Amino acid sequence: KTRQFSFHLPASIAHPQNQKKRQRGDDNDEEKKNKRSPIQNPNQNPRWKLRSGEDYNTVFKNKHCDKRPIMNGVRMCPRWHIRGICFSGCNLAQTHVTSTSDPITSEMNAFCKLCRNE
Repeated sequence: KTRQFSFHLPASIAHPQNQKKRQRGDDNDEEKKNKRSPIQNPNQNPRWKLRSGEDYNTVFKNKHCDKRPIMNGVRMCPRWHIRGICFSGCNLAQTHVTSTSDPITSEMNAFCKLCRNE
């Protein structure tokens, strides 16, 4: 009974060269590029800007996230307001606007002081 078992595979598995292969450079890649295109903040608040010699990743990234002010129903994007640059596909893109509200401005000032240990 050895070597008497046989099984016929479906054509899609038996002959994979007949299937359409996804190639690099499809239309989907263009969408990914657009989501990751950098956007500059032209109106950065001078109190929130990165100082000379200050590293965004060590001072602000993933620190005191619950202390960031809420704008338009979500927490403010620290990359946009502190670093001055973010991406068009950011989950917090609705906060990529200049803050003119006094409570939000004072909360963001407090967040920056907390992260900087001042």
